[in-house]
Amino acid sequence: MTDDHATPSSTCAFPGAGEMVRAVNEKDWSQTILGPLERWPEAIRSAVRLSLASQFQMAVLVGPDLVYVYNDQCAQIFGDKHPWALGRPVREVWPEAWDSLEPLLTDVLETGRPCRRDDLLLVLHRAGFTEECYFTVSYSAIYDAGHAIAGVLVNTIETTQRVLAERRQRWLGELAIQVAQRRGADGALDLLRDAMATNPFDLPLVALYLAEGESARRVFCSGLRSGGARIPTSLPWPAPGAAAPAHPFAALALTGASQLFEAAAMLDEGDRCGAWDEPVRQLLAVPLALAGPGQARGLMVVALNPLVRCDDNYLRFVHTTVGLVATAIAGADALEAERRRAETLAELDLSRSRFSALNREVAAIRDDLTKVIEGASDAIVSYDHELKIRSLNAAAARSFDREVHQLAGRQLLDVAPEVAGTALLEALRAVAAGGRPEAVEHYHPAGRRWYEVRILPAPYGVLAFGADISARKAAEQAMRDANAILERRVHERTGELREAHQLLAAVFDRAPGAVAITSIEGDYLRVNQAYLAMLGCDEKWLARRSLSQLVEPADFDAAAPWVARLLAGEVASCRTEMRFRRAGGEMVWVLSFLSLIEDGDGRPRYLVHMAKDVTKRRQREAERRAAQEELKSLYRRLETVREMERAALAREVHDQLGQVLSAAKIDIRLLEDHILALDGDHEPEEVARELRGASGTLDRALQIVRDIATELRAPELDGQGLYAALEWHARDFEQRTRIRTSVEVEAGLPQPARPAAEALLRIFQEALTNVLRHAHAGEVRVTLERRGQNLLLRVRDDGRGIGRGGRARAGALGLKGMRERAALVRGRLLVGPLAPRGTLVSALVPVDGGLAGAVQDI
Repeated sequence: MTDDHATPSSTCAFPGAGEMVRAVNEKDWSQTILGPLERWPEAIRSAVRLSLASQFQMAVLVGPDLVYVYNDQCAQIFGDKHPWALGRPVREVWPEAWDSLEPLLTDVLETGRPCRRDDLLLVLHRAGFTEECYFTVSYSAIYDAGHAIAGVLVNTIETTQRVLAERRQRWLGELAIQVAQRRGADGALDLLRDAMATNPFDLPLVALYLAEGESARRVFCSGLRSGGARIPTSLPWPAPGAAAPAHPFAALALTGASQLFEAAAMLDEGDRCGAWDEPVRQLLAVPLALAGPGQARGLMVVALNPLVRCDDNYLRFVHTTVGLVATAIAGADALEAERRRAETLAELDLSRSRFSALNREVAAIRDDLTKVIEGASDAIVSYDHELKIRSLNAAAARSFDREVHQLAGRQLLDVAPEVAGTALLEALRAVAAGGRPEAVEHYHPAGRRWYEVRILPAPYGVLAFGADISARKAAEQAMRDANAILERRVHERTGELREAHQLLAAVFDRAPGAVAITSIEGDYLRVNQAYLAMLGCDEKWLARRSLSQLVEPADFDAAAPWVARLLAGEVASCRTEMRFRRAGGEMVWVLSFLSLIEDGDGRPRYLVHMAKDVTKRRQREAERRAAQEELKSLYRRLETVREMERAALAREVHDQLGQVLSAAKIDIRLLEDHILALDGDHEPEEVARELRGASGTLDRALQIVRDIATELRAPELDGQGLYAALEWHARDFEQRTRIRTSVEVEAGLPQPARPAAEALLRIFQEALTNVLRHAHAGEVRVTLERRGQNLLLRVRDDGRGIGRGGRARAGALGLKGMRERAALVRGRLLVGPLAPRGTLVSALVPVDGGLAGAVQDI
């Protein structure tokens, strides 16, 4: 853990405020295996600085020993191991979970590949007991300056509460469905026993006791893996008002309230149950209050998960489970009560047939039975085998809307012809013919009432019991109608949602362009694959972030006014270009077209982003601008060098060659005079003529020297300035070409900077050259005037003019050169025809020669 480029340590190596920032800065790291802070690699210090400043649960595992350095948000994960864990290896902090963590961290250290685990189960000891914990973790390698792995960056989110809540809710939903589907059916207790065994995590042990008289019998006990000798098979179950029993569980029959017990109340230390090897510490006993007030139907004892805190959520889960168990038991009790009632009715009919043989007992029994039947609210009618009414009670007479004496001895079809062809008549005939008991539902149209009729065989025929179930049928019909309406609406809504989802999948998910839907606040709701590819991330990564977290703050603030106008309805859409930070950390330019999705009331609901990665275009534009500026700089430098070379050449030609030629001319003049003064054989006139020819040659050489010097660099600019140079060249051009040339200079013009003067002079010279070569003109007019901070040079001729095609052909290089000279000093050049004939060359050049603009660019 050394670094050749380490910086000196300081008392505050990591900036910021907070408990862990102070703890890391104040800790004497020289006493740890990491050594002093100044020996830590810069990459590790940067990772620690990032972790301490983060609002997420982050930690840095330093070196091959994986020593902990974590932030304030991560401290709560360590429980009572904080702050002891700071500066200690992972294997020393979490020895109980090292077998699960070691393969993940070793793979990161050896390969450098990042690792992520969602809802990773770790059994930790951090709050005084062994605890079932779940985490979503991400491990990433940290590389030092030599590209070696110096540590691991850890991002953690504890998901224990969510995982437990989802597991319990899922199991409760499955139990509720099974109870609802098999309510009242045989085998309900077997169903409960099997269901309890499917959740050994939250219900390690479940013992169900049902009251039977003065005791409660154990119906089943699920989850036990070993031991269980002390789990009682029955408990005393006192009636209300009785003395409290000795057993603590039995006392709940009197209180009716649930109670927590230590595990020693029913289990030994060696007993093991559920999915965990940890012994159970607490039991929760909950009475089943189904048999009316003051008396519980039974008791359910649940062993609590030893790896989870007994909080309100856990207690709510257990009570909900007990409620579903109570519902299932209530259904079983109702089925048993119905069976007993049927058996009672059958025994009653059998008793009547036996007593009919005993005349003296029959009268007494008949009187008693008559009182019972007359006082009953159900309609009771006895028929012979031909379905003739033998007897009936007052409730039955009222159902026929007649008196009892009007019905006795008459055929059923005579008094109630509406039953012909009904299921009631068929059932009466079948039972009268010796069939088994039947139960049918019959609608009486005259009274608009529904009856449930139970038909039992009798020696003389049949016995029918009719109970008015009109209220129940009305409720059932209302329930069916409501269910039908609800099912229709659900079906319609499901179809609409399915169609909308298919349309969205076709248009949104499969779109080749990047598309995203966000809330008004910028939270991501849905994105397609192209958008994820553009940002280099997946949906889980993007779901935890918003636009304000991904976009560069300056670009986000610049786009905010346009988004505000869009939300206010001032514009239908808008376009933004912002820098986004991808999942890997690099920046990309994104061009987004924004539009709104409104709710039913016309209020903004969502933002639709049609995005495109324009990073390459922005890079090309920046490169092109840089290239243009570089080209201009190079061209300016080239022109400067060329002017310097011309000036040097002009001085050399003028000073050296001019002097030599001038000396030669003087010598020849002297020789000519000397020869004329001497006598000799030569003719003086002939010698003088030859010498005069030589002198003329020398004159022409001198003129050529002056022309070359003038062409390379105008000497007038150095001596008299631009305006004199223009006048001199105009006079020289007029003498050489016989083309009338006039120059008009505005009075009081200041002398321009040297670059501007050179540019205007060269443009003027090139314009005169083009007039000579192409215009065939007889007159040239030159004007120079001031326009603000610029000088305007105009050169007009009366020649044949220049057309569109002529600009490309005649003097193409000359025109290009003039434009480049004007652009070099940030000026403009205009060349075009005049009416009725002629050509205009106009140059607008800044007086300062473009120096102010150049400084501004720099």
